[in-house]
Amino acid sequence: MNKTCTKCGIEQDTKNFSKCITGKFGVRGDCKMCRKRYYHLTENKRQLRVKKYREINKVKQREFYLRHREHIREKQKEYHKHNFLQIRNQMLKLTYGITQADYDILFRQQNEVCAICYKSVKGYLSIDHDHKTGKIRGLLCKQCNHGLGMFKDDKLILINAANYSKKYEN
Repeated sequence: MNKTCTKCGIEQDTKNFSKCITGKFGVRGDCKMCRKRYYHLTENKRQLRVKKYREINKVKQREFYLRHREHIREKQKEYHKHNFLQIRNQMLKLTYGITQADYDILFRQQNEVCAICYKSVKGYLSIDHDHKTGKIRGLLCKQCNHGLGMFKDDKLILINAANYSKKYEN
């Protein structure tokens, strides 16, 4: 079945229109492409309106949050519980530029153990990366990752610490 878009005037198949109960043939008047174009044109205006609203209503929003804090936290916990993998995948992508599948490959390559102490860990290993280049070096348990962090990834300090520890071995 065909329908003419109210914006571009092109006659198209109804599957190129978003569903709408009140629309003729059960679809919107404007096609998906025109709707997308309109959305992108008005997005900046919408963002400015939201920003202005938030600035004006900062106190109101804070009061609302304080009144409904427990309910909001419960909803957040519930959301995180139901969307854990999606949230983790987003975090990995934003922070390290990898997906959960990439993490799993790296995990299997390391025989599912920490790259330093070779211990297996319940849950996820931390992603060790070079803070200057951002390049991923491997997966570490929390203790090894924190230890490297405390030594600020300085090889000389790590060597000195190893020598110091060796010096006082029994």
